[in-house]
Amino acid sequence: MFFKRLLTVAALVFLALFLVLVTGCTSDEDSCNATLSAINSLENTADGRLKTMDIQSPDEFTSAQAVASKNQYYDAIYLLTSGNMQSCIPDVKYKNMVRSLELKAAFLDMYIRFGETEERISEMLAKSYPEFQKELKETMTDLENFRFEAKSLQIMADDIDVSQLEPANQNMMQVVENDLDTVLLKIDMYISLLVPYQ
Repeated sequence: MFFKRLLTVAALVFLALFLVLVTGCTSDEDSCNATLSAINSLENTADGRLKTMDIQSPDEFTSAQAVASKNQYYDAIYLLTSGNMQSCIPDVKYKNMVRSLELKAAFLDMYIRFGETEERISEMLAKSYPEFQKELKETMTDLENFRFEAKSLQIMADDIDVSQLEPANQNMMQVVENDLDTVLLKIDMYISLLVPYQ
């Protein structure tokens, strides 16, 4: 999986450099624009999936979408933070671009892991009492950790200056914040459900 993603990033870097050569661009500015175009393409594709994901009722398709978008956000981060991209973009805008990509990638990473925990809870509730009790402590610890992680991501979202992002990316911040609220409500629901059994 890592090797496949590495090849994807290498291909994107090659494409950005190829565009520079084909168009006869040789300046740093043109090189930056080509790389930025590749970054925007990755981010926009990932955003398109994230917008349509059914966070409330996840299934295998939703999980696959989450994994694909997460990987593309990480690829975009790699392109943005490697090379000389920081010199191509005003400092405040650059930092907010990186933070917004990190937020979306981190949210999806948490969402994927939380989905696995939800499946485990469903299986746990169907087990006999001794087995149920055995898994309960670990599950409650996981839920508390997810709660802390979701709250931390909400703080991270509040620290992003949305005005420094492209208009389409500004709208995505609200999508992520709404999705975070939804996941946090589900986490609290599971905690409330399981606490009486401790």
